[in-house]
Amino acid sequence: MSNELQIFANGRVSVLTTRLFTADKFVRLAECNSLAEAVRLLADGGYGGGVVLANPNDYDNMLRAETERLLAEFKELCVNVAARNFFLAQYDFVNAKVLMKAKYMRTDGVHGCFAEATFAPAKMQADFVDDNYADYPKAMAEGCDAVDARFAAGERAPSVVDAELDKAMFAYMKKCAAKSGISVVRKLCAYRIDATNIITIARAKKAGFDETKFLSLVIDGGKVKRDTLVSLWRANAQAASDLPDDVRAVWNALPDAARAEDVRRNKEFEMLTTGGDSLSVAPVLLYFARKSHETDLVRMIIIGVKNNLPKEEIKRRIVL
Repeated sequence: MSNELQIFANGRVSVLTTRLFTADKFVRLAECNSLAEAVRLLADGGYGGGVVLANPNDYDNMLRAETERLLAEFKELCVNVAARNFFLAQYDFVNAKVLMKAKYMRTDGVHGCFAEATFAPAKMQADFVDDNYADYPKAMAEGCDAVDARFAAGERAPSVVDAELDKAMFAYMKKCAAKSGISVVRKLCAYRIDATNIITIARAKKAGFDETKFLSLVIDGGKVKRDTLVSLWRANAQAASDLPDDVRAVWNALPDAARAEDVRRNKEFEMLTTGGDSLSVAPVLLYFARKSHETDLVRMIIIGVKNNLPKEEIKRRIVL
């Protein structure tokens, strides 16, 4: 029955894929002369439900609505629950970060959460305020416990929440990838961990962190070992030559972290494109990844138009 459901879902995805932005659509958006024109173009195309905003500066509401629609579609279309949880993890853990920060700042943290993620934000908020993490994945609960412990010890900074829950997220994603039984998802998980660690080297150096601080941010579970990451941190040229080809491509894109992220994402698209067939869950996973990237690119273009950046500069940033 699950195979029949996935085949039906893949049929729906084949239709949804035809609605993804092409390069021409991105260029048209970048060539808009005002924020109002850009937002109207998106609304005419059905973005965020096609509602015309009274105030174009509320464009983030439109983009958020589009993401929420994607999450709802994905939960329905991805029959493999573990694979679904793997891809939704980034949204679940964004919610966890928002709510843990709100807990200590004593603010309403539901604003900024993704309503269509796995767990209802309102319930999460109530549970987190009570230090009750029993209804959430073990890795998330352990990450929240670690945050509580560090805050109790006087380390009361938002970066503590980010660091602990990033580690927890990847631990959870690794478990989901293994449970999915899908080879490409397992490979994707390991690659994402390695790429994240490589990019963290550049970001940590730019932030002025020392080696100890950098190592506290390293995510375990990839193919590239800590010793290699330390060698890269210390600018050991041989260490780079020993990296797997796909990870070395990320390294070679540094110190431009944005370009390195583009390399990472394109490799993930390649993995998903070649890692399955029309009868597997792969088409759904690829659609989700591409649609997520589309929304990110739309946001980048909208911000560029709003800030009157030169059109050619905005176009150069469009990397599909």
